[in-house]
Amino acid sequence: MEPIAEKKKLILESALSLIKDHGFHGCPMSMMAKNAGVAAGTIYTYFDSKDDLIGELYFYAKNIIFNHVSGSDDPSLDFKTRFFNYWNNLSALYLDRPEIQSFFEQFMISPFNTREIQNTDSPWHDWNSNFFQEGIDKGYLKKLSPDILSIMVIGSVNSMSKVRQNFSEKIAERGIDLNQLAEMTWDAIRKQ
Repeated sequence: MEPIAEKKKLILESALSLIKDHGFHGCPMSMMAKNAGVAAGTIYTYFDSKDDLIGELYFYAKNIIFNHVSGSDDPSLDFKTRFFNYWNNLSALYLDRPEIQSFFEQFMISPFNTREIQNTDSPWHDWNSNFFQEGIDKGYLKKLSPDILSIMVIGSVNSMSKVRQNFSEKIAERGIDLNQLAEMTWDAIRKQ
């Protein structure tokens, strides 16, 4: 028998997958439970409602990003190298797990994205803010809000990842090097 935490993780992973393909409204709790291979009633052992599940899924997905990007950071490297590692790790995650990027795209414009959820601390937000603040403090980045720098970088990674996911054949045919976006983003945020 699987540990309780494993069943909850199966449900969350199932929800990520289904939301990518069907959106929030196309995924009833029963579908998520069935896709996870658990009884329909079991889902309510872990989540009071769909709103509760989606809220937990938001933090679950953020933690995946946090662990992937921060876990690969090496503070002993120069900041420019760390920036490109950040970019490459986040874009690799989105390439490997497009359901995470899709979830956030849908979540940010949904009624599930409440003020309460946005005001809850998260390790990803704190680490991300500290990462960009360190770049500012060490004189590598423009003296802007770390949140503004983060929005610029993550927005660029998101856009690049969507193009790569949806137009990979055209990109290859035209010989487009999407890695240039990382260089352009670095040039836009670095201190001149």
